[in-house]
Amino acid sequence: MTLRRQIRRVLAEIVTLSLVLFFAFTVSGQTHRIDSLGKKLVNASDTVRPFLLNKIGEEITDSISSFPSTQKDSLLGFAKNCVNEAEVLSRKLNYGTGIGLALILSGDIKVNLALRNFDQSINDYANALPYLTASKDRAYRAYALKSIAGGCHFIGKLDSSIAYYDSAITCFLELQDTLRQRGA
Repeated sequence: MTLRRQIRRVLAEIVTLSLVLFFAFTVSGQTHRIDSLGKKLVNASDTVRPFLLNKIGEEITDSISSFPSTQKDSLLGFAKNCVNEAEVLSRKLNYGTGIGLALILSGDIKVNLALRNFDQSINDYANALPYLTASKDRAYRAYALKSIAGGCHFIGKLDSSIAYYDSAITCFLELQDTLRQRGA
């Protein structure tokens, strides 16, 4: 690796860490988890880096309803940046689970950010399925199926919704995840 590339990578990591720490201090209730992930991100390489970026995005999207409305758009924007970087890195590394999770989170962000834009989010969830199937990540595959079903239900495609819910329930039963299976 050339010196120029090394300098760019270090600068990118500094910017990413600065953003993570900034948002970690403005996020009530999630500060310690996001801060911890941000600190690990500094020295992360290979598949660990996209994994951590996805986890930061996941922490934000999972808890977005607990934030004041004045913070939601900026937090979702930050989550989107993390997830986009995770997807790019995962594609470079041919890391299927990383790509699939980034696509799922991208769908979740679109649902939250774009005032419940299910058409675009369904597309992201559907694009995640081949990666999650190939990487044998059954838990996230089940989540993607459930998310597609919910989106189809919301936009009135009830036949598709039922088919995806059935597939999601089958996956959750295989995982013996009865809590999520009941919610499907």
